[in-house]
Formats: sequence, C-alpha cells, structure tokens
Amino acid sequence: MSARDLRAALYGTKLMGCYKFLWSEGEEGEKRKGYLSPGHNSCLYQEETGKYFIIYHTRFENSGEEHQVRVHQMFFNEDGWPVITPYRYTGETMGAYTKEDVAGTYKYINHGRDISPKIRESIRIELKKDGKIAGELEGTWELADDHKITLTVDEDTYQGVVLKQWDEDGKKYVMTFTALNAATGISVWGSGLGAVEADAS
Repeated sequence: MSARDLRAALYGTKLMGCYKFLWSEGEEGEKRKGYLSPGHNSCLYQEETGKYFIIYHTRFENSGEEHQVRVHQMFFNEDGWPVITPYRYTGETMGAYTKEDVAGTYKYINHGRDISPKIRESIRIELKKDGKIAGELEGTWELADDHKITLTVDEDTYQGVVLKQWDEDGKKYVMTFTALNAATGISVWGSGLGAVEADAS
C-alpha cells in the first residue's frame, strides 16, 4: 500500500470499493462477476428530478483491463453524508416503504476502509421484523420516515436509505439498502435475496 493509500485508509471515508454479491441457489446470474477498482468518478445533480448520481468506471473480475462506465444514484443520509446505491441506475425513484417491506434476507457487503484490489464478497444476514439482525452478523435495525434505515452492528451504527432496485444479474427487482458510519468512514450495502414488485413510476 502506498503512503497516499495508507493516509486515505486511515482518514478518508470510503463509499465503495471492490465487491461481489455472491450467487445464491435458485437465482439467475450464477456466473456474476465481482466489480474491481471503481473510480475516476464525477457527481451530477439533475435539477429537473432532484436526483444525485455518481458516474465512474469499473473493471471486472477475471476480465483484465476491460472496463465499463456505471451510473449509480446517490442519496444523503441522516448525518448529511452521501451514500451510493448498490446497483446501477435504471430509473428508480425513492418510494415509501414499511418495516414489512424491508424485513427479509439480504446479501450484505461491508466495504471496509482498506485500499486494496481484494474483492469483498457478500455474506447473508436477515433483517427480522422485530428489529433484530440475524445470520452471519447480529445487531439491530430501524426504519424511519418511509425510507431511512439505521443499522447497528458490533456497536457501529450506519445511517442510510432503502430503495427498490433492479438486480441485472439476478434479473429481478430487489429491496436494497446503502448506509454509512460517519465516525469510522465505512459504508455497507444490502441486496435483498427475494424478488419484489417494482415501484410504480
């Protein structure tokens, strides 16, 4: 790790890094690839819709220097920090969700703080209807104001949003969350395992 990367890992806030949502039995997209080195980004505010976007390029697992441009929607959490949605933008708009909508099994990624080409693979957790987090992690979660989520894992609290998105590998709409711990500078993502109906546009 270079001196610059070490400083960034110690003091910066990491919104996303190398990641892979693992395939689960019964899903499409068994050969999904991990995303490598997302970067060289720009941000855009679309005045007519009030939406924020991040535009960046990314490489892919086992694909050499091939890269593609991606556009993901961004939101600002309760603490005023930007958070990036897990999947690329396909026209989705924030909806109003209930705790029953959000509860379920998720593929969970903690992006960490390190500057590394190592892919962080998803683990499986469950957001239970009673507000507990179970599975490969334990903790609690809360939903407020129709779409704001707070997750507490290992005494670290992450603030973010929930949103229905299109999982292009799994060929289904899923519930997702994106959240950030401002104190540690670490972001987490969740991608629901079960298919859901798309929000009306």
